[in-house]
Amino acid sequence: MKIAIATVFRNANYGAVLQAYALSTVIEKLSNKNCYLIDYRRKQIINMFRFSIFDVDAKGNRKITKESIIRTIKQCINPMGTVVRFENFEKFRKKYMNISEKVYFSNKDIDLNETDILFLGSDQIWNPDIT
Repeated sequence: MKIAIATVFRNANYGAVLQAYALSTVIEKLSNKNCYLIDYRRKQIINMFRFSIFDVDAKGNRKITKESIIRTIKQCINPMGTVVRFENFEKFRKKYMNISEKVYFSNKDIDLNETDILFLGSDQIWNPDIT
């Protein structure tokens, strides 16, 4: 049996990451089954955590944007608050969270055919400005 969770966990926010981790841990312990998080990267955060002057769209096209310049300046001014923080969140996700191998950039592409149960975590998945 496959159990999936659709939730917000790719940002550098303690509440979002810990909520996803806790939910998946509790589901696994209660069900005695493996549980995975759907790696859905919304357009708004595809570039938020990049360490590059270039932004990349869902198709892989690179370009310099106003947002990419501002992000790069912030990373240079305060690397402990940006680069190091993002790296620490990514280390935690890799070590403790079971995330789908496939990365989805469109909700239309998410394949749940082999998933038996889908949990919807976090109130933020209903936020139209995020999802």
